[in-house]
Amino acid sequence: MEFKKMISLCSIPAGTADEELKFAARSKEGVPPKIAIVALVRWMEKNGYSQDSYDYIDLDMLMLPDEDIYNYFKQLNPAVIGMSAVTSSTYKSVKRIAALARKACADALIVLGGNMAASAEVVLVKTEVDICVVGDGEIAWVELLSYAKENGNLIKDRQLSNIQGLAYLHEDTDQLVFTGYGRKIDPENFEYIPDYELLIKGLKNRPELLRNYFFRGKGHPYFRADERSNDPARGDNCAYLWATKGCVARCTFCQRSTKGYRTLDMDRVRSHLSALKTKHNVGFIQVADENFGSDRAQALRFAELMKEFDFLWVAMGMRCDSVTEETIKRFAECNCTALKFGVESGSQTMLNIMEKKYTVGEIAQAHRWCANYNIWFNLGMLVGMPGETSETVEESSKMIAEIALLGNKSPAELMGYAAAYPIPFPGTPLYEYGKQLGVIGGTPDEEENFLIYVTAADSFKYFYVNLNGAEPKEALYWEALLMMEANRIFYKTKQAERKPITGAGANTVGFKRDGQVEPVKAPDILSRIINRIKKGGFLRSLYFPRITTLTYRYLIQNEAAYRLPASLHKMLVKNLCYLEFVLLRIISILRGRPDLFSYAGVNCKRLDAGDVAGLMGKKLASLRTVALSRRKNSGDDASSLLLAGM
Repeated sequence: MEFKKMISLCSIPAGTADEELKFAARSKEGVPPKIAIVALVRWMEKNGYSQDSYDYIDLDMLMLPDEDIYNYFKQLNPAVIGMSAVTSSTYKSVKRIAALARKACADALIVLGGNMAASAEVVLVKTEVDICVVGDGEIAWVELLSYAKENGNLIKDRQLSNIQGLAYLHEDTDQLVFTGYGRKIDPENFEYIPDYELLIKGLKNRPELLRNYFFRGKGHPYFRADERSNDPARGDNCAYLWATKGCVARCTFCQRSTKGYRTLDMDRVRSHLSALKTKHNVGFIQVADENFGSDRAQALRFAELMKEFDFLWVAMGMRCDSVTEETIKRFAECNCTALKFGVESGSQTMLNIMEKKYTVGEIAQAHRWCANYNIWFNLGMLVGMPGETSETVEESSKMIAEIALLGNKSPAELMGYAAAYPIPFPGTPLYEYGKQLGVIGGTPDEEENFLIYVTAADSFKYFYVNLNGAEPKEALYWEALLMMEANRIFYKTKQAERKPITGAGANTVGFKRDGQVEPVKAPDILSRIINRIKKGGFLRSLYFPRITTLTYRYLIQNEAAYRLPASLHKMLVKNLCYLEFVLLRIISILRGRPDLFSYAGVNCKRLDAGDVAGLMGKKLASLRTVALSRRKNSGDDASSLLLAGM
């Protein structure tokens, strides 16, 4: 059979064509460049593959209809199709696109990489994918290309078992075979730099879509407090850039496709930084690392490079124990305007269960240093992990209020009104725990149903997969409780200091900046949800009541509401939150979607923090400990074979 190009590489969208958000709606934050594709291509080229041997199509950016995707594969007729699926929310797209590829190219070897490979068994059983690459993919991918030259799309265990980083079904038994995580390329060849010349090729006849890889830096909250952001000579665009890959921690809710922590040699990015300025009008940089700064010396070299090229920059993924006061001071001197730490909780019990490996005191200290050196920050909070209680939520509220006061910000400005609820993605201890509880089924059919649910899910509370065991009335109230009690402490402290913080009327909250009180608009979470619904698929026809909006406006963000007795105040908010959930469940059932919000109401045995501590004695009491203990007691050592770090 004649192949016009041997290899096709494609990036997979997070949803189906009618569910995927339009890129115009995502332009406020831009889209991180497809760095995994870039890394694969660079390694291919270093191993003798010319540009004529492969083609790249950005299906995520193009959002093509099925007919066009089929015609693309049919015309190209590749021997190997590589699909990059960054998250588990891509499952529906993986299944759809793999089916189109198989129909168009019956003899092609279809390979999947990325976080979606954590569900390798489901993917291999339920889709047309032949092989999954798990972990670092460069070496495994090139070795697979050599394999395909000799064997096509046949699965031969004897040869494949020698390639580290693969998951496939044995040709005789159909049992899952996992050859271990992929090998890492050596440091001399490790490059993690966006290649816009390659990325624009993936856009085919839509090169203008390259703009989606950037967003406007001028006026953005990350930068606007710095007067240098308004310099007419500064480029308007903000670009994503990586300084590291991986993380030094293993949070129990976090899905990671690779192991370890690697740093990029800053000398290799010099020409790239120059091109960003001259070719793409970039004046701002957002560090895209999941864990920037754990190598302090390398982080300081990065900061100095930002100063040298006069970029204003931010890092939105850091650990609070990775910084010192001197580090923060030097960042500020080198044009850093904002930092965001992976906080999640202000309860030490919950930090331990999440395996964050730092203390509440370290969280407060890192933010105090940021405030001292005028670096903007906000808080990303997570509620609802196993072990969470209303008491641990209120512990988080105390921390939020403390950080809000030292930063002279309202809690609403600090955390953006809403907390996230965890999604148990495959490849995490949280997912393993959900399977052990029976909330997530263990068969391929049951796991596929869950993956389809996750495709449309968000970290918003009504998509919450309740592995905590709390009644829905309590669990769905935690987001409101978090903000309400933070506000209660914040208002009380400000009143004692005789510093009014209310702005123009009851529907705003003010915060001080340079002695001035600025109004902050009341949250309109309803608008946020409705916008997602309008751009989404099956949610489009649902009607959302205004209960959440009204509750936040009049009972949470209105200072006057805190004159009510605390017990009455909490009861009102709790019941209103639950009323909205009940109404939404009824509406979803009437609209023919009985599965919508169904996991939010799951009732299972609650995890007792004391029992967790007892499992480890003096060691860290994490959810990983619980999952490992339950697996050992069940004797099921083969479950969740690909569970990261287990």
